[in-house]
Parts: sequence; C-alpha cells; structure tokens
Amino acid sequence: MKRVLAPTLRLLGLCGLASLLLAQPAQAQAPTQTQTQPQARAQSTPLGRYGAWSVYSMVTPAGRDVCGMVAQGSEGRRVHVQHVRGGNYLLFQAFKASWRIPPGTRMAISMRIDQGAAWAAPQARGQRNSMQWTMSTGIPRFETEFRNGSRLILSFPDGSEPDWAVSLNGSSEAMARMVTCIRAHGGEPSQPFGGSPTPPAQPNQPNQPTQPFSAPGPSAPAPGGPSGKGAPGTPAPPVRGQPIGY
Repeated sequence: MKRVLAPTLRLLGLCGLASLLLAQPAQAQAPTQTQTQPQARAQSTPLGRYGAWSVYSMVTPAGRDVCGMVAQGSEGRRVHVQHVRGGNYLLFQAFKASWRIPPGTRMAISMRIDQGAAWAAPQARGQRNSMQWTMSTGIPRFETEFRNGSRLILSFPDGSEPDWAVSLNGSSEAMARMVTCIRAHGGEPSQPFGGSPTPPAQPNQPNQPTQPFSAPGPSAPAPGGPSGKGAPGTPAPPVRGQPIGY
C-alpha cells in the first residue's frame, strides 16, 4: 500500500519519534511489569482511530505516563506499540487468547515491515497469553518504514505460531498522533542509529496448536505442543502469514 504523506507528516517523520526517544536517559530502558500489562491500566484515554490502529494515552498504576497504539484482529490477537515517559526505547506487546505461555518464558521474535530487514528480539519475555520485547536501536528506520509500509510482519522462530501480518493502513497518521503524545511528555532531539539482523527461520510442522515459544523435551511437554512452525495461515501477498485485520 503506497500513501502520499502530507508535508506536516513528512516533517514529523524527520524529527518525530526517534529524536524524542533517543534523547531520553539510558537508565529508563528496563520497564517494570506494571508498565507492560494493558490489563492492569488504571486510566486510559483514546486519542484517535486511524485505519487499523487506535492511539491512546494511559497512566499505569505506578503513575507512569504511557503513549501507545494498538492493532486488533481475530482469535484475540493484539499488537501494541508503547512508549513509557522517560524511556529511550519502544515497548512492543503481542497478545493471543489461545496462548498458554509459562511465566518467565524467554523466546525469540522477529519483526519486519514488508520485505525490509528484520529487527530481532532474541530475549522477549512471555507469560499466559502475552509476550513483550523492547527496541532501543533501529528506531528511526522503524518509524520511517512503519509510516510508509503495508504490513508489519511478526515471526515466532522458537514456537509453532505462524507469522502475523498486521495491516499498516493508517499507520502514518497513527504514528504522528503518538509522536504528539510523546512530545507532550517532554523530549529533546538527538541523532538516529541502526537496526538488527534477521534470526534464522524454523521448519514447518503442520497440524499442531500454535505457540510463540519453544516447548521443552519429551519428559516435560509444554501446553502448546512441540516446537516448530505451525501450518501457515491464509496467504497475504506479498508475504505469508495470518492477517490480523482491522
């Protein structure tokens, strides 16, 4: 999907999300659990719906200000992109109703936009029906590609969960609104830096319940079944995966 951005949005793309986040103090990179559980939000305020994405602000039970956006789809799927005030990172969360992730599970996730290079998160954390990871490098490229791309692809190399293909319809407007929210929290301009390589893909193994993490050995099977990629979902050109929809 190709979109022509208005001059004001292009300007935000040059001095928006990345410049705000890269100037924040490094000690804010480690979010607490209360910052990363949408179910535990004390206060949440909708800021607008833009195509597939809804933008919001919230205050956590610990009193932290958060700006975020979320895309929702079938089977209880949700993808959040968040910024916590004072942090120089983006926090990502993926939810699916059927996931049964043991608490404290570490797993890998790979994220790319269309056919671009991937960002790898080899130490994402999960529990119950959610997983989360952060991005502190590659933010400028992510912002540019997110604004102009067609699909955000999430891959789960440690488990049997098929790729997700998340629509980026309305992403430029959603990102601009999130940047405005972050700017209201305060921030100074800085300089961009690079991204991360793509992790190796896993072989397909059809007809298994899908989970985003790797199951243990035969003596202690995980609820989601053996590791390996599950059967792919409905093709969504130009990439394969399960469209999260909007």
